[in-house]
Amino acid sequence: EAIGDFNGDGTGDLAISAPPARTVGGEPPDTDSRGEVFVIFGGPQLTGQIDLTQIDPLGMGIRVMGPTRESGNNRGFGSVIAALGDMNGDGFSDFAVADGRNGYVLLFGHASLGESLDTRDIFRGTVYDHVILLRGPNTEENRLMLGEIAGLGDLDGDGRADMAVGIAHWSSSPLFTEPGRVYVVYGRTEFPSEM
Repeated sequence: EAIGDFNGDGTGDLAISAPPARTVGGEPPDTDSRGEVFVIFGGPQLTGQIDLTQIDPLGMGIRVMGPTRESGNNRGFGSVIAALGDMNGDGFSDFAVADGRNGYVLLFGHASLGESLDTRDIFRGTVYDHVILLRGPNTEENRLMLGEIAGLGDLDGDGRADMAVGIAHWSSSPLFTEPGRVYVVYGRTEFPSEM
């Protein structure tokens, strides 16, 4: 997925998902499988073959690791990637990554995000700069299945990009008999750590 200029160096960047991926030394998929997303920075260094597992130590991008099953949240991290434009108006492009039925991790572009990001901490409540967690209204009575997420451009004319989040099924019954929903999230200068 082309995600725009995520690190602000004047060239476009790329996000590649691997849902799910085995971590080094990981257990079989039903216990420790986790999806990953690799952000590759555009530029003249992109020549020949690229080893995705080495992009972060080489400064060619960042590695975003999904939660493990042991945290109870792994249902396909990286199954959806969406370029969103500049949602917080800081001049950097932003994008979102889906984690199955649990939510979306929204990453705000920045010049220095570090080499890698482990989202297990985010789902456990750790707050990071330039990263927020979008959760749906999932309760014991109302179960959801996250659908697509899409950048919408600037719908309200405030100079910041907006996005739409789809809920594939919304129901007070496990049979998912009620219609889905679409939520529009407007860009803003500051976002809470979780929505």
